[in-house]
Amino acid sequence: MNEFDLDLSALMELGNIGASHSATALSEMMGKKVSLTSPQPVTGGEIKPPYICILSNLLGIKGVLIFAFPLPSALKIAEYMLEVNVGGELSEFHIPPLQQVSKSMADAFVNALGEFFGKELDCTVPLHVEDNVDSLIRGAEAFKIEVRTDEELICHLIFALTKEGVEGIMESEVPEFEEYGSFGEMVSSFEKLFDMESRIEGFILNKVPLKEIRKFLRAITPDKFENNRLKRYLENALEYTGIGNKISLHRIEPLKYHLRVEECNVCRNLPNSGKKSCFTTNTALGRFFRENLGIDNEVIEIKCIKAGDEACIHEISLERIDVLSCFYEPKDIEILKALSNGENAEMDAESVRVLEYYGLLKDNQITDLGKVFLTFVENATPRREEDIEGWDDLNKIDSSKDVEEAPPWQI
Repeated sequence: MNEFDLDLSALMELGNIGASHSATALSEMMGKKVSLTSPQPVTGGEIKPPYICILSNLLGIKGVLIFAFPLPSALKIAEYMLEVNVGGELSEFHIPPLQQVSKSMADAFVNALGEFFGKELDCTVPLHVEDNVDSLIRGAEAFKIEVRTDEELICHLIFALTKEGVEGIMESEVPEFEEYGSFGEMVSSFEKLFDMESRIEGFILNKVPLKEIRKFLRAITPDKFENNRLKRYLENALEYTGIGNKISLHRIEPLKYHLRVEECNVCRNLPNSGKKSCFTTNTALGRFFRENLGIDNEVIEIKCIKAGDEACIHEISLERIDVLSCFYEPKDIEILKALSNGENAEMDAESVRVLEYYGLLKDNQITDLGKVFLTFVENATPRREEDIEGWDDLNKIDSSKDVEEAPPWQI
């Protein structure tokens, strides 16, 4: 998304903020539920006559609000407000009620934006204008939102800004997010984080087969772990999502891992706070292990570039029972059963190393934990094995993601 597109996207969402308050005001006046469509750019010709056009100039922002009422709705609103039937033809008696409705909506709109930016905004008294919408918005950036009841379209709410108005808004500060600088800088930072969140969603949804999870948990030697397919996928996928570069995963203990991010984009897109800030990475890791691999966990950031450390390091602590439920192979169970029954067992060297690593064997004897584990395995329903072709293809991250877009400041 280029800077121009980003400006337009942000301004349309500002229109949404104002319009939602306008809709509430209208709903209270009319005693009906009111809904809104998403903001859409207006370039000309989209709004078909006949309609009644009411205009209010914005004060504090170089722009206008236009309320274009389709003729049937204009007549109904006027009669509702006047509580009298003034006839089916448009007349001078219909205009004041429409101006009154427009003023209520315009006041709610500018008050919402004023609260967002922390400054006084106002608007002129709405007036009926004979011009068509196209002529009123010529040379401006304009967005329309349809205001509806269940039965019909009430009006087109049009938010139009001059070039100077757009620049003024993008350079304004937002008190709630003042650490980001201007509104434009805030939106730019949050938009990058939002793009990252979207890819992270695909990363979480792109399922890893059980056999690969098992290989990952059984890769207990440095060489095997370094060359493990899931370990490499995790590192590459996190880089692909945009979290950062120079990412490496290290096993610290059987149930504990450290993820090191030397070039962290999460930090880069957040203001300087002097504190650990990479909650996005924490959440991504926690959800990946929990929702994709089926292993509950806790993730904490123990070092952060924002806090003055040389790299961001995230500690992942895995839930023992979930690890034990999917790491084992049939030969492991055969060994444990034989030892538990006091029988001779064929002590496969790899199985012995893995069972000792996870504390189920010690000195070729089954431990208390091993006995508990054996009982668990004998009574638990095994996890389903499935082949997933090309599961570590990074392009599948984009095809897997399914996240509904939201304004950057709502992330």
